[in-house]
Amino acid sequence: MQLVGVISANATQLAYLLEDLCLIQSFPFIKGLEVLILHNGGDEQSLLSLSAKMIDNGLFCYFISQAQQEKDALNGSFGKPFKRNNKQLGIGKARTLLQRYLYEFMRKKTDSIVWILDDDMQLDARAEKYLACLPEFKKHGADILLGTVEGASPNPATSGMRVQLVDLLNNLEWLYSMEPDKSLSDRSEENRHLRMMYNNL
Repeated sequence: MQLVGVISANATQLAYLLEDLCLIQSFPFIKGLEVLILHNGGDEQSLLSLSAKMIDNGLFCYFISQAQQEKDALNGSFGKPFKRNNKQLGIGKARTLLQRYLYEFMRKKTDSIVWILDDDMQLDARAEKYLACLPEFKKHGADILLGTVEGASPNPATSGMRVQLVDLLNNLEWLYSMEPDKSLSDRSEENRHLRMMYNNL
């Protein structure tokens, strides 16, 4: 199973990507393809209509509405409960929500391969070559692959800083939850082993 996660506020823009995904379903290494669409601003009805059209074309789409996101946020699905209003989320928060939904999906279908794509991407003829590598990487134990987009602008420094600050916040919360007299585990050997294992892929 291949699952594509995408955030969108623009049905017209997203349609090009979904049409490309419909076409690649014929590739021999694609064993089922589904799309999880996280609604983030824009006209919800247009995105719902697009999802229904794609389902009619044989591409199954899960649609995560902003109302569903708000309900899950209040229930603590993304950490501390918070109110997710109807405004468009920044890319950092939206991706956090998308990753959480994809994680919940993967817990039930652990043999799946997940792709996270931007809604303005399109797949050209080269896709048949590079997508065929995904099952091979999975077979050899790779959990995550990071790709690039030709001609894309670099991420602003503040985006990289946000990742570091989120890591810092989570580590501080983890340390705060520990018993005061409990010592930290020494994971240097475990980390060394993982680095050696994945450097050899």
